[in-house]
Amino acid sequence: MSAEADVNLQRNHSTSLTAASEKEHMDTVVMLLFSGAHIEIRDNAGRAAVSRASASGHTAVLDTLISRGADVDAADYRVQITDTTL
Repeated sequence: MSAEADVNLQRNHSTSLTAASEKEHMDTVVMLLFSGAHIEIRDNAGRAAVSRASASGHTAVLDTLISRGADVDAADYRVQITDTTL
């Protein structure tokens, strides 16, 4: 990866890390984390990489993100509560 590359850049509503996590591109996830990608950065939908990996059922990516310190208890930014009984 080029020294000038911005690993946290958002493009097409995703960051490289959230997109790679959702698509189960483990080599890319590891490379991005090694290159300084912020593990808690959110995409334009307010979802972190750990949320994308979990929703897609990619346990190996999820385990990698958790082992690197991803917050599994953090809510997505745009989660809306629709249950009016709360």
